[in-house]
Amino acid sequence: LRAATPPQTRFVTDSNQLRIRLARCGIAPDDSVVVRCPVDFQAINLARKQELRRLICNESDGPVVLIPGPATRTGRHLHAVWACAIIQQIYPATRVIVPFGGRESARIRRFLQANRLGHLWIDAPTEWNWPELVSVADVMVDASRVECRTEPFAWAMSAGVPVVGVAVRSTTELIADRHNGMLSRDSAAHPLAGVILRLLDDHDLRRKIAETARGQAYEVFSMREYSDNMRRVYENVAAGRLVGDGVQDTAVVQARSA
Repeated sequence: LRAATPPQTRFVTDSNQLRIRLARCGIAPDDSVVVRCPVDFQAINLARKQELRRLICNESDGPVVLIPGPATRTGRHLHAVWACAIIQQIYPATRVIVPFGGRESARIRRFLQANRLGHLWIDAPTEWNWPELVSVADVMVDASRVECRTEPFAWAMSAGVPVVGVAVRSTTELIADRHNGMLSRDSAAHPLAGVILRLLDDHDLRRKIAETARGQAYEVFSMREYSDNMRRVYENVAAGRLVGDGVQDTAVVQARSA
C-alpha cells in the first residue's frame, strides 16, 4: 500500500481499527487520522415524512430488519438473514432488507426459497440510500465477525434504530451492549437470533437504547464536527503539520463526557 501511494499521501478513516490496519500495511500512524462520518439528520426526517415503508411492505409487517449491504460471505449476511428466519417463527411478520446488492444476495435468496421463506425478503428501491433505509427499519443487524465499516451504525443511531452487532473492535468503538445497542459474542445464527429476540421482547430496553444512541449521534456524527475536523486536516497537510494535529475523534470525546 505504501509503495502504491505518493510519499505525501495522508489517510482519513472512520474508525480506529481501520487506522490500525493501515499501520499494519506500512502506513505510519502519523500519516493517518480518524474522522467520524457525518450524518444528515434533516434527510432522515424528510424520509420519515414520506412514509416510505408503505411502498415496500404492508402496514401490518414488522419488525423490519435492515442488514447493511452489499451482501458478502465475510460479512456473514446469510447468518444474519438466517437469524431473522428464526425470529420469524416468533414474530411472523418479520421482514428483511439487504440493500446494495452483492455476490451473496443470490445465495441468500436460494436459502430463503429452499426453506419457503421467500416472503421474508424485501427489495428496497435501488435509488434508496441510508436516509431512506433507516427511516423504514425497526432494527439494524450486522453479523460481521471481521472489522466492519461503521457508517451504517452512524445512520442507524442517528435515526434511533437499535443496532445489533457482533463484539468486534470496530463495532465496539461505537456500540456498548445494552446501552446504545446490543452485542453478540457469536455471529452464528442462533446466538444472534437470541440477542435480537431479547431486544424485540423488551420494549423499555429498546426505547432506552434508541434514545441513548440518538443523543450520542448528535455529538459524534454532526456535520459541523465533521466539517471542522476535515478543515483542520487540509490545513495541516497544507502547512506541513501532522495530519491529525488538532483533529478530535468525536466518538472518544463523547465517551469521555458521558
